[in-house]
Amino acid sequence: LHDALPISQLVETFLHRHFHPGQRVLDPFAGSGTTLVECTTFGADSVGVDVSAFNVLLASVKTGRYDTAAVERDLTAVLDAAEAGGGSVGGPPPGDYLRAWYHPDALAQLLAYRAALAGAPGSADLGRIVLSRAARSARLTTHHELDFPRAPQVGPYECRKHARVCAPTSDAAKFLRRYTADTIR
Repeated sequence: LHDALPISQLVETFLHRHFHPGQRVLDPFAGSGTTLVECTTFGADSVGVDVSAFNVLLASVKTGRYDTAAVERDLTAVLDAAEAGGGSVGGPPPGDYLRAWYHPDALAQLLAYRAALAGAPGSADLGRIVLSRAARSARLTTHHELDFPRAPQVGPYECRKHARVCAPTSDAAKFLRRYTADTIR
């Protein structure tokens, strides 16, 4: 059954098979919150627990209620402030790990977004998701190793995914813009 259905449909199938609207569901390994989201649609109360702080953030964002106009205003302002730059990026200076895995331009763009996000608490959790998605996409890695890269890829490479020569990105801003637009949508 798992191979035949996307996870959300699998959860929906189990909810309809084993629960009734109004019942409470405990998900002790909530992950990114798919079960919690499906419970909301199904009409069941739900509680989720996860050991990963990032997964708790994802689940919280996915199950939160938002004023869409405020989200658009907040995230657009953060993106505009990050792109305007000119200010301190705040926080500790990037260490060896960040300097190894990100092109200097991409790292500067990510840090500028982080700094801009610190000044906009209204939709901060949503902005943190945008930032984390952009950081994942902007790493110096090959296209086929996004999940588990072994080492930074600093030059062009023969890309198995695109069957051509590709180069790692030096631009995080394009990802910040794309994921901001996705989040607003």
